[in-house]
Amino acid sequence: MIHINYIEIMFKKEKGVILYLALIILTIGMAVVLGLSTILVGQIKTIEQMENSMRALFAADTGMERALYGEEGNPDQNYSGSLDGASYETNVFCSPDYPRDPEYPDEPVCPLGIEFIDDDCAAYFFCYYSMGTCQNTQRKLEAVR
Repeated sequence: MIHINYIEIMFKKEKGVILYLALIILTIGMAVVLGLSTILVGQIKTIEQMENSMRALFAADTGMERALYGEEGNPDQNYSGSLDGASYETNVFCSPDYPRDPEYPDEPVCPLGIEFIDDDCAAYFFCYYSMGTCQNTQRKLEAVR
């Protein structure tokens, strides 16, 4: 009889242990799930930003192609348009001299705000700027011809 009372007393002391153990396991599981979901949400945002960046770059490229090859007869024009959720704006400027950067004399450069525009566009060099925009992302291309 003494042996049975000892077992009953021992089980009475351990009745709440499983509740604490389940609570600890659930807490650890929720921490792991929340950590992984935070990482996944950050990755999804990065992928969306990369998509916007690519669309903006392709839109800028479309504007540049249109300016360089689309309208050969009148190169001194500005172009704008939209493409698959992105927009572009391309500016063409006449330059009477081959523009150069003093730090990099072998590479052509067209500074923003160029003032070498004449009415006939009888220049030897043209500066092309194309800005593509998709949502809050902008990408820019420059070319000299």
